[in-house]
Amino acid sequence: MDPCLNYTILSAEKRSPSYCSKSDEHQFCDIKLDVKWYRINSTAGTDITQTPPADLCLCNTLFPIWMRDPIPSVSDGIVDRQVCRIGANDSCEETMTIKVKNCQTFRVYYLIPTNGCPKAYCFGTNNETASRHCVCPKPGTTGNACTSKTPTCSPTDDESLVWLYVVIPILVIIIIIILYIMYVINFANENESMGHVFLGLFLLDHEVF
Repeated sequence: MDPCLNYTILSAEKRSPSYCSKSDEHQFCDIKLDVKWYRINSTAGTDITQTPPADLCLCNTLFPIWMRDPIPSVSDGIVDRQVCRIGANDSCEETMTIKVKNCQTFRVYYLIPTNGCPKAYCFGTNNETASRHCVCPKPGTTGNACTSKTPTCSPTDDESLVWLYVVIPILVIIIIIILYIMYVINFANENESMGHVFLGLFLLDHEVF
C-alpha cells in the first residue's frame, strides 16, 4: 500500500530543534515508538530535522535524532536514509536507518524505535514560539546556555510568575512582621520610660523620700 495514502499523523510541536525541555517536563523517548509510516504535523516544520540540533536537551529530549541524508525527490520513491543521534561531543554519535518517501506536497517517514532513553526524533527547524520556553535545565549536562552546568539564561515566564506571586508576597509579609516587632519594642520602651516618670512624680507627691 502506498505510504503517501496510509500513514499516521505524528504531532511534533515540542520536537522542534529550538524547543528545550522545561526542568520539570517529561522528555520524549521513542523506545516504544510503533514501527510504521508517519506524516509530521508541526508549526516548526513537517520534515525531520536535517541539521544537527545545537545541543543536548533540545527537541524535548536529552539526545535528539536528526537526518543527515537529503530528502529524496518524488521520483526516488521509497529510500533508506541515515539518521544520527547527537552526543555530548559528537553530532552523530550513533546512527540508525529509516525509510523516507516524498509525496510531493509532504514527506512520510518509516520510523523505528530508539534503543534507549531519552532519545527521540527531531522535526522542523527553528520555532520562535517554542524557543521562548527554553529554560535552565537540571544540572549535570554540558553545552550552551540551555544545557550548561552553570547556565546564564534569564528567568522564564514560569519563574517570573513564581517571583511575582510567591516570593515577593512572602518577603512583604516578613518585612511587615519585622516592622511590627520593632514598633512593639519601641512602644514598650517608651511606655517603660513614661512609667518611670509617673512613678517619680507619684513618690514626690506623697513625700516618700
